[in-house]
Amino acid sequence: MIYLDHAAGSPMHPTAIDTWCRAQNEFAANPSSLHEPGTRTARLLELARKETAARLDAETEQLYFTAGGSEANQLALGSLLQGKDPKHVVTTTIEHPSAASFFGRLERNGTEVTRLVPDRSGVLTSEQLTRVLRPDTALISIQLVNSETGIMQPVSALKQAAGDTLFHTDAVQAFGKLPLSLNKLGVEAASVSAHKLGGPKHMGAVYLKDRMCWKEVWPNTTQEHGFRPGTVDVPGTAAFAAAVQALPDLRVASREALEKRRLFIRALRPAGAEVDEAPQQSPYIIGIRVPGVSGQYLLALLDRKGIYVSTGTACTQGETDASMMMQALHPDSHAERSRFLRISFTHTTTPEELIQAAEAICDIVEAVRRNEHVSKSTR
Repeated sequence: MIYLDHAAGSPMHPTAIDTWCRAQNEFAANPSSLHEPGTRTARLLELARKETAARLDAETEQLYFTAGGSEANQLALGSLLQGKDPKHVVTTTIEHPSAASFFGRLERNGTEVTRLVPDRSGVLTSEQLTRVLRPDTALISIQLVNSETGIMQPVSALKQAAGDTLFHTDAVQAFGKLPLSLNKLGVEAASVSAHKLGGPKHMGAVYLKDRMCWKEVWPNTTQEHGFRPGTVDVPGTAAFAAAVQALPDLRVASREALEKRRLFIRALRPAGAEVDEAPQQSPYIIGIRVPGVSGQYLLALLDRKGIYVSTGTACTQGETDASMMMQALHPDSHAERSRFLRISFTHTTTPEELIQAAEAICDIVEAVRRNEHVSKSTR
């Protein structure tokens, strides 16, 4: 098996599994309980918070655990606007469905939503953002790394252009893959997830720069310092922190990932594939299109060979329309959009696995074109 769908979810790291099992056995108490087992569990929760926050270059008190990346997006955005009557907000057409649905709900309730559209490079500019900002703009939310193409938005520069306007970024595809300092990024809020980096699938977190910039979505909530109701999943937070601790040096791993990416693209040349490239991009996500072959067809044949890839973000699988990112990159061609295939890997993926996957794609494409040639010659 060659698993190349890590942008959708990575297997749990063995250390994270061991930590989760141990915590389930030894820290079963509610961290809010006043007895000794509760106090021990609360200490473990805060240790997990400290370890996870440190890897984000954030303070311990700036991190709030959630039940995943989608909930992190929803809660972060909701808490920033809680108690306000937002007249205008800014986002993009290429956000994760969890963020897009939040802004759709705002719009239905009367808020004016400006959705920026990236150009054919997939990147937004500070000038685009500045043109749409208004005195009554309450919030901006722009994803850091796109889950389909790996294209990065210049969030730090965009935040500088935004000035004092509250700014949230979905950093789910960046955390654990790229060096990330949320304090240097300058945003007021960011969302991350555990299962993209070897943690459990039901864990995420929100970074909030300043306690004064948000209010509780649910009044009288006490868990997670008022950010989220419900008993905190302490074994999950411990497993999340264990996965974070198991990460390699991300600067070294990013350079190695870039070389793996180049090897894959080079091995793919016989197929004549086109690769989505941008000046700033996560090396771990490779978006390709093979002329004359649909992405769904390639996915199905690779699946038979035990090579597992994707045609887009898992949260929109099954939809018939192309994603907004594909529409931005290829606005005039439905055929180009339908050929999209995503290969996403992690630091544990070997160069040999990527080359084998590329060769399998080349073999499939060669067979398709050979059959087409035979079909034409017999007409």
